[in-house]
Formats: sequence, structure tokens, C-alpha cells
Amino acid sequence: MKRFLSLMLLMAVTACVSMAQVTVFDSGDGSKPYNRIPAIVKDKNGRLVAFADYRYGSGDIGNGHIALRMSSSEDNGKTWTTPKTVVDYDKTSSSGFNYAHGDAAVVCDRETGRMLMMCASGSVGYTSSTRNTPIRVGRYYSDDNGETWTGEDVTDDIYNNVVPEKVVRLFFSSGKICQSSMIKVGKYYRIYAALCTQISDNTSHSIVVYSDDFGKTWKALGSTSARPAKYGDEAKVEELPDGNVLLSCRVNSGTGRYFNIFTYTDKNNATGTWGTAVRSGQYSFLSGQTYAASCNGEIMIVPAKYNGEDVYVALQSAAMNSDRKNVGIYWKVLKSSEDYDEPSDFRTGWTAYKVSTTTSCYSTMVLDKDGNVAFLYEENAKGNSGDNAYDIQFKSLTLEELTGDYSYSEHEDPWVGKVLTIKSVTYDANGNIDKQRYMFNQNLQLGTDELANDGTPSYNHYWVVSKDPGSSEYYLSSLNGDGYMGKAKGKNYVTGKEGDNVPSCTDDYQKEFEIQGFVKKLNSSEGIQGVDMSGYALQFVDKSDNNKSKVMAVANDNGEINWFNHTAKREATEASSNRYWSTDFELKEVEYTNTIGDYGTFDKPTYFGFPVKFARSDDGKAVYQGEDYNFYATLKLPFAVTLPDDVKAYKCTSLSDVEGTQVGLEELELKDNVLPRETPVLLSMPGKEGDVKKNKTIYLRPALAQTMQKTGFAGTLGKKTFSDTEYNPETNPNIYILSKKNGHVAFYWLNDRTMAANKAYYVFDGTATNQSLVFNFGGTTAIGKVTVSDAVKDNEPVYDLCGRRVAVPVKGIYIRGNRKVVVR
Repeated sequence: MKRFLSLMLLMAVTACVSMAQVTVFDSGDGSKPYNRIPAIVKDKNGRLVAFADYRYGSGDIGNGHIALRMSSSEDNGKTWTTPKTVVDYDKTSSSGFNYAHGDAAVVCDRETGRMLMMCASGSVGYTSSTRNTPIRVGRYYSDDNGETWTGEDVTDDIYNNVVPEKVVRLFFSSGKICQSSMIKVGKYYRIYAALCTQISDNTSHSIVVYSDDFGKTWKALGSTSARPAKYGDEAKVEELPDGNVLLSCRVNSGTGRYFNIFTYTDKNNATGTWGTAVRSGQYSFLSGQTYAASCNGEIMIVPAKYNGEDVYVALQSAAMNSDRKNVGIYWKVLKSSEDYDEPSDFRTGWTAYKVSTTTSCYSTMVLDKDGNVAFLYEENAKGNSGDNAYDIQFKSLTLEELTGDYSYSEHEDPWVGKVLTIKSVTYDANGNIDKQRYMFNQNLQLGTDELANDGTPSYNHYWVVSKDPGSSEYYLSSLNGDGYMGKAKGKNYVTGKEGDNVPSCTDDYQKEFEIQGFVKKLNSSEGIQGVDMSGYALQFVDKSDNNKSKVMAVANDNGEINWFNHTAKREATEASSNRYWSTDFELKEVEYTNTIGDYGTFDKPTYFGFPVKFARSDDGKAVYQGEDYNFYATLKLPFAVTLPDDVKAYKCTSLSDVEGTQVGLEELELKDNVLPRETPVLLSMPGKEGDVKKNKTIYLRPALAQTMQKTGFAGTLGKKTFSDTEYNPETNPNIYILSKKNGHVAFYWLNDRTMAANKAYYVFDGTATNQSLVFNFGGTTAIGKVTVSDAVKDNEPVYDLCGRRVAVPVKGIYIRGNRKVVVR
């Protein structure tokens, strides 16, 4: 019995621990100043940063001074720093922009770590605002994880350039500004926010705005006349799994939420249409709906897993009462795109999880660094003249706690890391398959092969699908190591003129073909309806045409490659033309095999890895200080690869010694032993004197991309021939490549202008005087100052800097009689 009671007590304690909440901003007895309006963001390092109004008056903007305070947590919300003011009011002002700042809406850019805050400001309240004397809009930035902020008044810009003239009052809804994980136009991923607005007849509307320059300029999503939630109030925005935009909006003077969806026709140009808003939770007796008080809440969609199945879970925070109390989180499961392609999908199917059992109001949330829901909300209303004070509480919740069955899980991208064959399919007039051609790359020439499925493929026909960390766009690398599917100059089939957007191959990763997605259908931004693909279309961004979305197209007659602005199976560009284009591609995964030389067939293609050949010095001819008979190779690839555990990668750090006879090397830090693309390195593999083999070849498999690193080496993808201006071995042989000469492996002068593919090399900055550079992995030599000798006596032994005796010295630095000498 005691054991049973102990177990029950342990369970109770565990439950209490998991349900514990932390007060981040304490309003005490509710006297002034007091806290309201929470916002929270996760910085680039995973730290949680919370914000709240600190109100010295009796309510919102227009009712006294307000400052914005912040507090941060390094441990997912268990402990918080003492709140401090980050955007203060002007204590000497009685009006104007700096009279008050509140209702913070915040976001942290996932790549740069920069934070943006939009806030309501000034001395004019929302209900008193007019077009001539409006409630002000503030914009603030932080570049030190929210510790300090600088900002300005952007009211005129928002009123004059973002909303229609009849809008007389507006503010950014407080809480989380949404940042896209898919759409990047320029330096930043797109961000979304919602404006609470009223027009001259006092009718409330929600307007969704977006920015592609991280808040510098804003535009209305769907045009300035769009009203995605008429009679709506404060609203939040979330990106759906397909990149479309979900709006969740407070009902003005009523219960429940409005939901609407903006469906893109062209993501990069932000064209598309809003659906028809639906209301969920108008009455308490409507089961499965978001019955809620009229106050601000947060919408968030979380990737999850259930019984091994990838799903998404929508979370909507709200005060689950007609009054402002019982804040909690509604949740519903989204199993497929059919569960989130219409606004009506969000009317029903919700389950309630109550967090607070007392008075509670506004709430917001983000995911913490471990995938838990970091929930920040107002609780414990405390009487105050004209307004209620609240404590701002924090609670960490796992998805399992909320749902009982579903766990947070980042979904694996179905394409990334795959090796594919890409087959173009064109059609005849009856809709039957006419021609099938495989995309291939040979010597950086992109073409199509009309081959039978039982033919023999090669690495020229294989493409590695990758996506850089933090990027939403795919790129295709040729498994032969030459380069990328890219864009180059060519004749635009529409204009007949030369352009830079024609699909091609390139060894310049900055010109790679940035694929937005492998899509089934694309409508043009001009309104042309695309057709559904049997396979997939390769959608890309045409930066030379106002960032419009395009798809790759292939002609039926000769396999020419170009582009369309919509998906098509059989379409002519001219009425009289017998040439028809298709954007339909069949993608087949190439399976890995450990049988070297086995490429399979086009019907069942296989690959065995990218070959890298290593060499070691011959016995008795070590490379540098001591006995070094390791195997060495250099490498640069257009895709990431996983290195075996016994293979190390080195970067070049310096040249050692006065005359630069040794290349300083330092091991490169690699995550999961993955060598990133575009990262030229020296590779080493263990060897020893007496090994029968002097050369070894290993085969490296493509890996998930990691961030490119600078190494001090240059490198090639395809075979490279230097021009006279790039390299002249007669006047200044300053390029060193890894070679084996006279039994020694080291870096030697490049004797001609041609370099093999996928090699790293060293470029000496200045005039090179030494024929070779030997390896220095951090060691030192016991050699004194360099002296110059006019000749080397025949009767004295001569050694190179590795201690190897040299019979006939050539130009370079040597050791004779315990001193250095230079032979010119």
C-alpha cells in the first residue's frame, strides 16, 4: 500500500512539474505601472525573448505613457531574466510619436538573427484616430538578440502606401509576425503580419500585409482592396504547408474566430486570391469549433508524427469563454493538403486544451529550440481604472501534452539527398506519349537523350537533389561532378532574343537553377491556367523577369530545353508551328549499390558513389617531417558527401617559413563528417610504409547539404584550362596542385594550363620561387635563418626541407651544412 501511495505521489509530483508555469512580467496588485499584451520570439541561438507593455496610464495607446519591456530565457522558459525596458517613452512629452509604445509584434530572421518589432505608438488612441491625426506606427530593429533596439516613426508610409484612403485607423496586431520557410525574394524570407483597421464608418476589417525586405516596405496581400476578414479585428497569420497563407482573426464584438486562406498563383510575385472567410465558434454549443472570447490569440502549425505517419497539427490559442477567462489551445490534425486547402477546413474538428482556469486574456506562442510550445499569456485580471492589469505567464507544453498522441517531428523532405534520373515526356495530338528523353550533362552541356528504358545510363544522366541549410529552394548537381543544372545565356523562345534565363549547365553555383518545387500544376501570373502533370514540373524563379515563377519545358521535335510560365503537356508557341512543348517530367530515384561499375539500366538505375583517387609517397620518401606515408587527395564537388571515419579534410591556413616552402594545414571541422559542396580541401587517409598499394580509390555518397566553408584553397568542378591572363607557367608558376613526382606526394607547380576535374589547388599570392610545397600539419622545423648560396658544392650532401637527400638540386631552398641555401 505504501508503495502504491508513493507511486501515486510521484505521478502527482510529475504532473505538477509538467504543468508548472512561470510569471515573466508580474503586475503585483494591479496598480500602475502594470503589464499587458504579450509577445514572444525565439532568437537565432534558440533563446526565448518575451515582450510586454508596461502601462503607466489607464489603457491602450492614447491613455497614458507606455513602454515596452523584455525578458529572456536560455533554458526554454524555466528561468527568466529581470524585465528591462527596451523601447521607452519620452518622459518629457505630452504628445507625439514617443509619448507611448505598445502592442509589440515581433519576428526574428532565421538566417541573420535580426529582430523586427512593429508597434502602436503616440498619444492618439485607436478609436480617436483620423487620417490627419492617426494612431502612430513604430518600426524597431535589434541586432543583438533583442537587448537593444533602434527605430523610427513609419506612420505616413503605412497609411500612404499600404492601405486604402478610406482607412482612418490601424495598428499591427500584437504577438508573432510570421516568417515564411519557403518564399525568399532577395536577402530575406517573406514575413506576414495582420493590420487591425477601421474605415470612416467605423466598420472593422483585417488586412494582411507582407514584406520581402524584413519590414522596410510593406504591401497588402491580395491588393489594398482585399478584405479577408470583414468585421474582423486583431488577427494572426500562419504559413500553410503548401506555402499558402492562413488568416485567423478575432471577431469584433462576438465570439469565435474568422478563418480565411490566401491561395497563391505566383508566390514570388505574391499574386493570388483570398477565399471566403468562415466563422468558427459563434455559439458555445457548436461542437469541435473555436468558441472564444473577443480577444487576441495565436495561430501556429506544427509538423508532427503519429504512428510513423507525417502530419501537421494546427494550434489556436484563445480565451475559451464568452468572457476573458480560461485561456487554452485548440488543436486539430491536418493529414493531407485536402485538410487545409479551403477556409471551411478550419471551421470544425478542433479539440480544446485548457491552460488557465481563471481570468485570462491575450496569448501568443512559438516553438522553442526543442520543439515544445512556448506559451505566453495574460492571467489574473487585476482591477485598474479603465483597464485590467494582468500577470504575463509562461508555460512550456509538449505536443503530446496538448494532443495525447501526436509528437513534434520535423518532416523529412521527400526530395533532398536523392539521386534522380529526370525524363522529359512529350505527347502527340491524342494525348499519348510521343517521345521520352533523359536530361544529361556532359562537359557542362545540358541536353536530352532519347534512350530506351533498358539502355545503359551513366553519371552524366544522374542528378543529386540538394537544399542548403535554411534555404527553401532545391538545386540539382550532376553526379559526374561537373557542375549544376543552371541558367545561362540563350535564345528566349518567346521574344526570340538572347537572355540569361535559359536552362543550361554551369560550374558557377551562383548561377544554379533554383527550383522552388517539383509541382503538379502551375498557373501563370497572367492568368493562363496550367494543366495537371502526370509526373512533375520543375518550377523555378526567373529573376530576370520580376521574379516570376516558370517551369522547364522540352520541345517534342528535337528535345530543345526552354521554359513556360504555366504547366503544359502539348502546347505550341505559334499557331502555325508543328513544334509542341511539354513541362512534364518523370523523376526516378537512383538506388545505391556497393558494386563498383554497376549503373543498372534506365528502368532500374543504380550508382556506387563518386570516385576519389588517393596516392601516397613511395617507401623511403616521406612527405614532410617524420615518416608520413598517409594517402592524399584533393577534392571539390558540387554536392555534399559523407567522408568515411578514417578520412580527414584539411584547409590551408598559411605558408610556413620565410620563403614559403610549406603549406600550413588545419583539420576542417565537419558536421556529421559531411564535406559541404564548393569546399575545396586536402583529404588524408591512413597509410604506412610497406603498403603494397601506392594508390587507393574510395567512393563517396551524396549527403544532406551543409554550409559551404572557405578553406584557403581554390578548386575546379569540371576540367579547367586556364587562360594566359589567369596563369602563365613560364613567367609566374604560382599555382600548386597535388602531384606525385619522383615518388614524393606534395603540392607542385602546375606545369601547363590544364587541371583535372574536381581538384583543389593552392594559389600563391605573389611570385612563386619554389617548385613544391610540402605539408605542415602544425609542426615546426629546426632550421635557422635562410642564407643565400651562389652554388652547391658537389662534395657536400644536399637535403630538401623534408630531410630527403637531393642528388641534383633545382631552383628552390635546401639544407647544406646545417643551414638553408637558395638555389636560383
